[in-house]
Amino acid sequence: MAGLCAVLAICAIVITAAITYRFITPAPPSALTPFGVSALPVPVGCSLDYVTADGDRLIVQIGGGEECRRVLIADMRTGALLGQFQFPHQ
Repeated sequence: MAGLCAVLAICAIVITAAITYRFITPAPPSALTPFGVSALPVPVGCSLDYVTADGDRLIVQIGGGEECRRVLIADMRTGALLGQFQFPHQ
């Protein structure tokens, strides 16, 4: 009976240590895979006003003229264009 209690106590200690270790040392972030060249649709005659990164999103503000005003949002992991906001003159 004492042997069984000792085995259960050791198992409890090992499980508690493993859980504590995972909380203290989190898993490293996954490596980004290269995606080559990704073309974002910037119309001719327009200029990049502002570019920033937020998490794994790339945010590009385009200006230059009324037909140019837009914000592009791309995924930096895949290079894909997720969407865009246009600001047409009303």
